[in-house]
Amino acid sequence: MSESAPRPTRLRLHHLGASTCTRSRCRSRASCWRVGGRLHRRQLRQHAGRLGLATGAAAAAVVIVVAIGILVRGPLERVPENALKFVVGLLLSSFGVFWGGEGAGVAWPGSDLAILGIVAFLGLVSYTLVRELRRRRLTLRPAAPPR
Repeated sequence: MSESAPRPTRLRLHHLGASTCTRSRCRSRASCWRVGGRLHRRQLRQHAGRLGLATGAAAAAVVIVVAIGILVRGPLERVPENALKFVVGLLLSSFGVFWGGEGAGVAWPGSDLAILGIVAFLGLVSYTLVRELRRRRLTLRPAAPPR
């Protein structure tokens, strides 16, 4: 490859994962790390006075979540455990697919609303698979005991 030909763009994650680096801006891994460090230090200086605000907001969120947990404890105890596990697994899988795609650079149609489509798709697939597995389990008969 000649010196005048443009280098292919290759994305690299900075050491904190906060931004990306292209070959056109950084010539080596070390310079990528240095650029990332400068960006991070600048961001820390800009937001240094907001640590108290962030800590207060996090504490308020904990109080709100605990209060909601206490309020809905009774109704949640009546939900079957397997159904609750199914829904939690479905939501975790859906958010994992969405955030994995975000990290890979996927441009989701509808932006954040795409999560609803992912939940619907994974819910339909998993419900269908569960029904099929239940049907197969009901049709199987145990083997005859050995004589």
